[in-house]
Amino acid sequence: MLTRRIEDSFAKYQVFTIRDVRLAMPDASIGNIRQTLSYMVSKKRLYRVRSGKYAFKRDALVSGFAYRPFYYGLLSALTYRGLWDQLARPCIITTNNVKRSSAKVFVDMLVEVHHIPGRYMFGFANVQYGGFTVPVSDPEKTLIDMAYLKVKGSDECYAALAEVSDIKKLNDYLKAYDARTRGVVLKVYHRYSAVARY
Repeated sequence: MLTRRIEDSFAKYQVFTIRDVRLAMPDASIGNIRQTLSYMVSKKRLYRVRSGKYAFKRDALVSGFAYRPFYYGLLSALTYRGLWDQLARPCIITTNNVKRSSAKVFVDMLVEVHHIPGRYMFGFANVQYGGFTVPVSDPEKTLIDMAYLKVKGSDECYAALAEVSDIKKLNDYLKAYDARTRGVVLKVYHRYSAVARY
């Protein structure tokens, strides 16, 4: 039965696509695959993250995997790295072309989605959070992304990032960016790292 085969084949995937199923099961027709996936969604044995992307767990933390390649950044990076106590909406940074900064996943959950060019797809590592292993930007890259994407943070947010950021790593990362971004990031870093020391 195709339902069982899909469950057995993709149980360990955070998110999978119709294309993944077709590649894994070349003997099944695309019509049969679509029909089976729709049936599984109707029975809540599976959840549609977004068009053509499916997950067995209905959790906003898996939503980023529907935008691969990606990492979680901006304010959500502070939450996932334990740098502050506020719960932030998942902020997905991806090289995919996205038209808006907010999107709905699982029909009714809001996430933020931001595009960056492929040359800026660095500065993140896997972090354990909420029972998942997810890629999250490190503090230095979070500071840079906030400046590059023009996302404003609070004093608390900047102070938390500046306190744990390494200036050498920050300068290494900034070599890839334009003068405006470098200037904004270094100004924020020096202002708030001085505050954090006192």
